Formats: sequence, C-alpha cells, structure tokens
Amino acid sequence: MKKRVLMMFMAIILLVNSSAVMASSTTNKEYTCGDYTYTLRNNKAIITKYKGKDKVVNIPRTLDGYNVVEIGDYAFGNCTKITEVTVPWGVVKIRRLAFWECKNMKKIKLSGTVTYIGDGAFMECNSLESIKICSKATYIGEYAFCECYNLKKITIPKNVRVIREGTFSMCSSLVYVNIPVSVKQIRKNAFEFCPKLKRIYYSGSKTKWDSIACNDSTVKKLGIYYDGKRQATKITKISLSAPSKTVKAGKSITVTAKISPVKATYQTLTWKSSNTNYATVNANGKVTAKKAGKGHTVTITATSKDTGRKKATIKLTIK
Repeated sequence: MKKRVLMMFMAIILLVNSSAVMASSTTNKEYTCGDYTYTLRNNKAIITKYKGKDKVVNIPRTLDGYNVVEIGDYAFGNCTKITEVTVPWGVVKIRRLAFWECKNMKKIKLSGTVTYIGDGAFMECNSLESIKICSKATYIGEYAFCECYNLKKITIPKNVRVIREGTFSMCSSLVYVNIPVSVKQIRKNAFEFCPKLKRIYYSGSKTKWDSIACNDSTVKKLGIYYDGKRQATKITKISLSAPSKTVKAGKSITVTAKISPVKATYQTLTWKSSNTNYATVNANGKVTAKKAGKGHTVTITATSKDTGRKKATIKLTIK
C-alpha cells in the first residue's frame, strides 16, 4: 500500500507540474461557447474547460464555427457528474489529465481520428468500464489509465511502439490485454497492481516478443498467447512417489506425480502398468494389485501428453 500511494503521489505531481508548465507557456486568448471555454491555434479550437453539469456529454465538432481538434489539459478534470462522453470526429489529441478524476464516467466513445492520448488523460476514472482506442493512435501517455478500477479489457492500437510507465497501473479489474507486434518497449509499472491480469495476447511470435525491451516485473510473470494462441509450456520433469513401495494383493495404492514446471500447459498424464495381469493403474495413478501378481514386481509409468513426452517410473512389489 505504501508503494502504491507513493507511486500515485509522484505520478500526479509529475503530471500536474508538466501541465502547469504547458499552461504557463500558452498565451492564446480564451473564448466561451456555451458550456465550453476554448483557445485557437491555426484557426482550430482547443477545448480548455468544460463548465456544464450534464451527465451525458456529446462534445461538439465545432465551437463558434471552428473545428475542435484537441481536448486540452484538465479540460474535463474532476467533472464527477459525467457518466458518459462522446468525443467527435476531428479531435486528434486528448491532452494531459483531460478527464482526470471523472470518477463516475462509465463510458467514453473516441472517434477514429484520435491519435494521441496524453499523460494521465483518464487517470482515476474509477468507473470507466470500456474504451476503444482508435487504430491510428500512436501515443498513449504515462499513467493514462492509472486507477481505472473497472476497466476490464484493452487493445493496444497497432501503431503504438511504447507502453509507457504506469499506463495501466492499478486497473484492478483488468483481465484482457492485446498487444500488437508494433510494440518495442514496455516500461516499468505499466501493468503494476493489476491482480486479475494473468495473461497477455500478443499478435507476434515468441521470438518477436522476446525482443521487446520489457522493464515491467508484472508482465514478466504473465502467460503469453503468441499469435493469438497460448504458447504451450511443456513438462520438463515428472517425479513419482507412493506411500509404500509394496502393496498387498487385492489392495490398492495411489501413486502421486509431481510435475515441473507447476505452470505446465498440459498436465494430464498417461499411466501404464508393465504387466496388467499383476496390477492395473487408472488415469489418476491408482494402482490395484491382483492376486496373480503376488511375489512379483511391476513398473508403473507416467508419461506427459505434450510433445515433450516426458516419462517417470516407479517399481512396486506385490505381497
């Protein structure tokens, strides 16, 4: 918890300070159109503040006749009444902290023209359940979706090359992530504190995945599905044990198999007795000794079903 609080504090300070620097360098005159304040750059509108109180917000394509191309820094920050937002066609950039702390926003619809999502753009949008990022997007900023507790799945656009620090950290409901072959770097804490995330779908091969510069300790522990399919983790070793090396005729004993690694994909084994006239073994390793086997020894073999075909044996004496 201490680490989590520290990380959030540092992220917010970094992003707020960065926004302040950008804001202080902006000298454009501000205009008001309805619930929106905006500035102009090259006769294009950049929304700087939303002052409305609507729960469902459809951002206009134009303000006073000027095409809206950007959602500026903190433009919708802390608009806690908003539950749904539609970003119109023509908007190219969503700047730093644009929707920070829109805690009740469950849905946001991005147009197909959004190519840039700034640092912390959706940070602490705790109720956000889903978002479809435009396939043309090339930049997703640091901590962009940090602490989006209800976000369950995300597909990284095919033109993104870097998954930045903290981008999806603390997304506690995240279970599905699709990463394109275009990604070359995954930076630290990108998926930190995502307890439900167990695997990642990667559009490339294992060789290409291994070439990614990954500094996220969480990602290194996850299962990877290469080319949309899970790369099978083969059994490398099987060890067999039994409560006793002897079994009375007419009685049963269970042989236990220990598989390495414990996360092997296919853990089902094939069991076989060297002489079924003396003893049989079922699919769970239960050995039943027959009277005809009294005084004899049988070998029980367990074999993996994956392509590695690892084997292990144990000898049992029938009394």
